[in-house]
Amino acid sequence: MPLPGSITMVQVVEDYRRADGTVPVGAVTFIPAVRSTVAGSSIIVEPVTVALVDGQLAISLAWQGDPNLTPRDWTYTVVEAIGGETRTRTISLPSSGPVVLHTLADLDPVVPTEVRVRTVEGIRPDSTGNIDLPAAAGSAPATRVIAATGGLQGGGDLSADRTISPLYGSTADTVCEGDDPRLSNPRTPTAHDHAVSAVTGLQPALDGKEAVGTAAATLAAHVAAVDPHSQYLTTAEAAALFAALVHSHGQSDITGLVSALAAKQNQLVMRDAYVKLGSATNINLNTGSSSWGALPTFPTLSIPAAVGDKVGLAVNGIRQANSNLLMDFGVVVSGVIKRWLGGNYTDTSPPPSSPAYEGDPAMYHTNVPSISCERRFTVTANDRDGSGNVVFAVLCRVAGAGSALLLCSNENPYYWSATNYGVVA
Repeated sequence: MPLPGSITMVQVVEDYRRADGTVPVGAVTFIPAVRSTVAGSSIIVEPVTVALVDGQLAISLAWQGDPNLTPRDWTYTVVEAIGGETRTRTISLPSSGPVVLHTLADLDPVVPTEVRVRTVEGIRPDSTGNIDLPAAAGSAPATRVIAATGGLQGGGDLSADRTISPLYGSTADTVCEGDDPRLSNPRTPTAHDHAVSAVTGLQPALDGKEAVGTAAATLAAHVAAVDPHSQYLTTAEAAALFAALVHSHGQSDITGLVSALAAKQNQLVMRDAYVKLGSATNINLNTGSSSWGALPTFPTLSIPAAVGDKVGLAVNGIRQANSNLLMDFGVVVSGVIKRWLGGNYTDTSPPPSSPAYEGDPAMYHTNVPSISCERRFTVTANDRDGSGNVVFAVLCRVAGAGSALLLCSNENPYYWSATNYGVVA
């Protein structure tokens, strides 16, 4: 019958006769590497062994190049057993012959895609090709049971896979999981008692101790004695003998102290400052308020002073003219005016509120020449802040529209100086 696809037969020949004319004896076996399939059927090519005839070989082998066959271009493993020697190699047939065997190049051996199974542990396939193996000797029956005891779960017979795992919980026959809070919480021990005899060595140790209160009573009796150690002073005797005598002296009790103090000059305390707010940077005297108040954007000048000290303020500065903008110097406590230096008014004797009062004459609002000097006064409790300082500020009052600058720039600095003369007779 014809072969399926484009499978054809190719003749392979070979001459193994020796050069001396002798004829070797042997055989050549051709083993196909794989079986081919076409249209869902398998074409099985069995190994072919050919005996030499007069030292020569002639055999027709199947070849195919049909792209519809798998695999394409069969290869053969050739086993030459000639004259007692064996040589194995792999070849690929050409599409036509005859072809001399030794002219075909050796190929890498082809790994078979499948191998025919003949027996498994000495058992041959039955008529359907199946091989039924008997149960292994010593294997457990499916009815054998794995029992999960207390704290475990997942047992059962061997008819299915079984997984033994811990059974977590807080009841009997369960186990604690690693993050169970009971493992980290402190446990209160059960209250119980032990007799003295149950503690090793406790009774001899107690026998070597003095009764409670014995030492304290002995010490108390010793201290209570009128004079337990007559060679030493008692606490009361030492206190009476070396007690310091507290007393005082007036200045007149010390010879020459009054005259020495009278000859001393008061130590002056001075504070002064230049106000330079920047290049061409001056402050407008129009604060928008018709009431006297400290110029809000201008710094203050502080000096420590006690009640009764004589303090003074000297000022050197320039202001622009505007009769609606009045200017004075004063003492403030927490922003509240306590004293106006232009007329030496205080908040207990305030200055007139009408525009007739025009502030400090040295800072008059029009182009009128003026003469200035240091303004001095005696400090009262009303003039001091919580830190014991007298705080000087620039005061302003707006009586109408317009603006005028108080010069305090780098080019035209404002300067003022405060002095504390102390108590002056």
